[in-house]
Amino acid sequence: MYKKAKVAILLRQLNEAYILPEKDIERFYQLRQKRAVQELSKKELTELFRLIDEEEGLRIKRIKILGEIATLKGISITKLTKELGIKPAKRA
Repeated sequence: MYKKAKVAILLRQLNEAYILPEKDIERFYQLRQKRAVQELSKKELTELFRLIDEEEGLRIKRIKILGEIATLKGISITKLTKELGIKPAKRA
């Protein structure tokens, strides 16, 4: 496979396959906001921690893809993230 085609496939995965679904993102923020003002039920806490674990796993996959793209392009991950306009994630 040509290098440009491989990079294109990896970028698509980065933008489509390895992100938390919108409904899960919304639920995460709902639970986090609720937790800030009151105690969550055991079920809600379990759900919140599941969402956190899932996002962390996806984040690791995204970092690996960025590393693979950087290697294919012969540049550092730092330079690649600047090139792609990727900013560090905000802390949850």
